[in-house]
Amino acid sequence: MLTSLSYLASLEDELAQKISKVELIGELKLSAELDTRLGERIAQFVKNRNFTDATTLLGRRYPTCLVVYLVTRGIYGYNGGDYWTSIRNQIGISSNLTTQWGQIFEDFIRTKHLAFPPQEGASRYVRSILLHGGIPDYCLPDFFEKILYPAISRPELNGVTAEYLIQDHLSANSQNVDKPVTRFLREGGKIAIDFVNRCLEMAQSYEFEDAIPQADVLGLPLRVIEGYQKWVEKRGKGSLKYGSKLKLQSPQLVLDPYGDGVFIELPLQELTSEFQFATGQWLIENAEKTTPYPFHLNRNCLIDPERIYLENPTKDSRVTFQIDDRLNRTWHFKGIDTDTSLLAFDAETGNLINWRFNLPAKLLWLIYPALQPISIEGGQKRETFSQLPGEWFNYKIEEWDLTSAKLIKI
Repeated sequence: MLTSLSYLASLEDELAQKISKVELIGELKLSAELDTRLGERIAQFVKNRNFTDATTLLGRRYPTCLVVYLVTRGIYGYNGGDYWTSIRNQIGISSNLTTQWGQIFEDFIRTKHLAFPPQEGASRYVRSILLHGGIPDYCLPDFFEKILYPAISRPELNGVTAEYLIQDHLSANSQNVDKPVTRFLREGGKIAIDFVNRCLEMAQSYEFEDAIPQADVLGLPLRVIEGYQKWVEKRGKGSLKYGSKLKLQSPQLVLDPYGDGVFIELPLQELTSEFQFATGQWLIENAEKTTPYPFHLNRNCLIDPERIYLENPTKDSRVTFQIDDRLNRTWHFKGIDTDTSLLAFDAETGNLINWRFNLPAKLLWLIYPALQPISIEGGQKRETFSQLPGEWFNYKIEEWDLTSAKLIKI
């Protein structure tokens, strides 16, 4: 096993490179295993040293490791308003950490130009640390119960956007939700919006399709998905009107580089008998334009599949499935923007990969701006496809084998 100095030194450079590409530290993959290892190595470092001297050395030599550790403790150690106790217990010290380690954290995020929330009150350090970790594990059940689940179970919230859901919560000035949840939604900006969107997808997938996509598909931390599964098991399913009887098939954003280009595939839907002869519609929202595609269910309660050409690559898309006031299910697809500078599709299925920080090591079709240089260390470009018409004309479409790829530079 590496000594504490060797481990911290090797991890310092790795984490520093990753942090330079994020706004909130919690955007990195911060596992419980990383939290434990960092805690063990920092405890070894502090042991047999004067605490003030150890703190000075940590802040000088391994500030990124210390800052990341403070964030992981916020995720995994925060408990009912108490943050610092878990650190004191894990590091094995009784000193007051609030001022010294909290000040290192604050100086670090200022220097690195990371998100910096308004500073007020005695909890200024904890507030910043928890914001960078997102919603702590301790607070996830509160978020699921009081914000996420009402969005899919209350008719008046059916189909709302993440932005609306967040504003609805904040304007209600709710005092019965854990403070870290409300602070993250209020101060997390576009990252909080993206998080809520992905959580809505997770919850709706379970309620309407009886399955939760894998973490790499949803783009959510595994801890959030596992936390939701545990919460659902404890709470029980079936409180929605149709519950486990209804299995909707998810639409897909699909690339056909040899023909149709990029389109939204609306799959065959087979509904239950209570929807016989009902009418409804698909709604496609893209580039501030909403287009309805009505349908009518026959006696077999079937809805035929359909392909819809996607016009604008730079805008996010929303696909909504509606049947009067009984069903309203929405899926979200990211476009190419300043945060997602390329789209990746599975070369076997053509389906969009909903990635955030890592792409799968396999054969992929990539779409990115033609004027945007891209290099993939260890990747092999297999083919460059013809340009697509319309708004897609300024984008390259290439096939890449990422089996041995290590790093994508955009």
